[in-house]
Amino acid sequence: MSGTLWSEMSGTLSTEIGGTLCPKYSPRPRKEKKLPKILSKQDVANIINCATGFRNFTLLGFLYGTGMRLAEVAAVKIEDIDGKRLQVRVNQGKGGKDRFVKIPSSLLEILRAYYKAIRPNIYLFVGEQNGKPSCRISQLLKPYKH
Repeated sequence: MSGTLWSEMSGTLSTEIGGTLCPKYSPRPRKEKKLPKILSKQDVANIINCATGFRNFTLLGFLYGTGMRLAEVAAVKIEDIDGKRLQVRVNQGKGGKDRFVKIPSSLLEILRAYYKAIRPNIYLFVGEQNGKPSCRISQLLKPYKH
């Protein structure tokens, strides 16, 4: 006699085969929720100052100063930055939503110097092919991941 039983003890659906219960769906173990490691101001300053090149220095400062996600930073265009209002427009961010993010005034000065030195065409942080967003941002951050 075979049939399906709900096991009250384990909360799983089991199939009865020859008088024994065989788990059909076993509960998955819960994923551990760990808090992220919080870096001190000195740690953050060390990471930004150890960047190789002005582009990477500006990129790391932009990531930290705005708190934007990597994909959002890679997609920032020159036209998205509003220096007068000290903000940057995030187009189609997480969840497909647009939003504005504040830019610290100290970061704006670095961005202006970066623009004068690099002269990006469309995207702020261009890759090896000028005019296209950099796809190597995550590789830049690999040495700093814990």
